[in-house]
Amino acid sequence: MKYTNHVVSLFIGQFLALTIAGPNGPITNHKENKENKHGHKIQTTENEEWIVANYDFDTSIQLRFSKKTPETSWVGIFKYNDATEKYTESLWMTFCGDQNQVSCTSSERKSDIVTIGAGGGIPNQMYGEQWPLNPDSPLSASQNLFYEACIYDTIDGEDDYLGQCLEFAISNIPPNAVEDAKIRSKRTYEFSIGEKIEAIFKTQLNYSNQWIGLFKKGAKNNPDGSEGLESDGESISYYTGCNSKEGDQGDGKFLCSKKKQSGTVDIDTTGLAKGKYYLCLVFTNNAPYDYYKCAKRLITLN
Repeated sequence: MKYTNHVVSLFIGQFLALTIAGPNGPITNHKENKENKHGHKIQTTENEEWIVANYDFDTSIQLRFSKKTPETSWVGIFKYNDATEKYTESLWMTFCGDQNQVSCTSSERKSDIVTIGAGGGIPNQMYGEQWPLNPDSPLSASQNLFYEACIYDTIDGEDDYLGQCLEFAISNIPPNAVEDAKIRSKRTYEFSIGEKIEAIFKTQLNYSNQWIGLFKKGAKNNPDGSEGLESDGESISYYTGCNSKEGDQGDGKFLCSKKKQSGTVDIDTTGLAKGKYYLCLVFTNNAPYDYYKCAKRLITLN
């Protein structure tokens, strides 16, 4: 069978099911045959193994479905976490590769393939999460994070589950991407409230929507400890590629379409509380923020 765009269909009994192979090829994970969030059995092979696609972090995810779907259908992506045994909504995308068109005709589709991420559409509207999807957490090896993509259609204002789900995983960010990154304050580490901090960063592997944040020092916000960086400890953040809080994707949509390996980010400290702050370059756009590199010295705001 010829692989096209890393997509391949698999017969399971009499049902033409869906599977895909990412840049790292298909992987097989031994798991119990559990029900998904809709109460439907997850597609398994005859020997009760999931066929799971494995994608590198921030690489495009291509989904092709074996059954024809209505013009108004769309793809929803859900995150499953073994630690909580729950599904949470993450992203969605129409078959036209965007989040704008309510209806997507056959002529507008690309062979029933939805491409999410680099080379396709980047979901830019606020939802459960944003692009890129998080990999497993390096601070919790047992987390075992998977995603599930399923087809939906909106009928009479209600979301109708159409089936054809696929499980896939996101590979961890290479350790050297974090270790080799550099970040520091340009001239000093002590500022008055309202002063601008010029943060200089450099990274060999630059990802979509990387950002620099100031994190208030605290018991649950310690990059050198087991807690890492907590979302509730984040004080302010700027996308590195756009040097801004909201990016360049449109009013109220956030995200930054640009990538930069090095540059300066200007952080406005107006309205922040006095105290000690960690200055950190963060690689993932969604919590938990477990991939990061912080400046060696703390920022002091007086």
